[in-house]
Amino acid sequence: MKFKEYKINEISNKIFSGGTPSTNINEYWGGSHYWMSSGETKKKFVYETVKTITKKGIDNSSTQLAKKGNIVIASAGQGHTRGQVSICMNDMYINQSLICIDCDSSKVNNFYLLYTLSSEYEKLRSISDGNSIRGSLTTGMIANFPVLLPSLENQNKIAKILSDIDKRIELNNKINNNLHCLSQELYKKWFVDFVGFNINQNKKIPDGWQLKSLDSVCKMSAGGDKPDIMTEVQTECCNIPIYSNGIDQEGLYGFTNIPRIFNKSVTVSARGTIGYTCLRLAPYVPIVRLISLEPDIKQVSAEYLYLTLLNANINGTGTTQQQLTIPNFKNQKIIVPTLDVVRKFNDIIEPMYIKIDANKKENQILSELSAILLPKLLNGEIDLDKI
Repeated sequence: MKFKEYKINEISNKIFSGGTPSTNINEYWGGSHYWMSSGETKKKFVYETVKTITKKGIDNSSTQLAKKGNIVIASAGQGHTRGQVSICMNDMYINQSLICIDCDSSKVNNFYLLYTLSSEYEKLRSISDGNSIRGSLTTGMIANFPVLLPSLENQNKIAKILSDIDKRIELNNKINNNLHCLSQELYKKWFVDFVGFNINQNKKIPDGWQLKSLDSVCKMSAGGDKPDIMTEVQTECCNIPIYSNGIDQEGLYGFTNIPRIFNKSVTVSARGTIGYTCLRLAPYVPIVRLISLEPDIKQVSAEYLYLTLLNANINGTGTTQQQLTIPNFKNQKIIVPTLDVVRKFNDIIEPMYIKIDANKKENQILSELSAILLPKLLNGEIDLDKI
């Protein structure tokens, strides 16, 4: 497969940045037009934005319209944001920390350019490092940025292979989000709206139901040190996940060979984002600043405990740095229905979380496959005629 080098300005109709309407004027915000900031480039495909603006906000600012299919690059931003690349899946206006590329479709497949530029993340960051104290990309840098392109026919093939994988991951995430929202709605109907119970108001709960402390319905333990044997990616030997108090990838820190927690359980972050709660269906190792709760299945299920804690007000203690400790957390009060009610609820909820877990595992496999295929496809190592 032959490649030819082009600069971005040779394969685009327009390269531009945007702006921000005044945040002090309420009439500019909350309208019907999407407005994208650099932090939203964390997603590869951007369908909607956190904030929206009005026609008045557009007319009274330097924001610019990125059309559906345009490529956007974070030119600045905190942490790892600068250099991230996304594609607009709908029309949206952009701020000054984004650079938009309107591709010339006769020369380049926009999805192919998305994957090519995504693979150049480190290079994009390096060329911007000396531009200012914090580092930033400019439209001039992007215009002169070189990319290697095969024929448009091969671009289309490569883009389809990679985007099909990403769209499957995206679909699984959407299914998981819907199932999670449904499980929360069912919990609310069974144990909040139906009961009409509020701990602070001390209303009567149904016969047989009890108000109990957390440590009376589960075994609580604090995470330990990192295992001596550990890998960043899952291997045949190290296939047990290690979880921390982080929120990215539900706190996944790495992998090891021997689990510490064997039973279905719940983890709660004790530092950082205090109270961040996850359901764990498979054996794992928790490390420092993470509290594990293994339910007494003769009283509650892991799923019920998880949804209950999601709806609970979990607070840390301390003046300088807030933290959640077992001595304080164990006294948290929760409603414990009769075991018959818990089991009936779990018969409905458990299959949802099994499906969610299966989708997560499929996404992990697909992400690993994409990471293997991406460089090989972009370097011409795979014979596209055989696909």
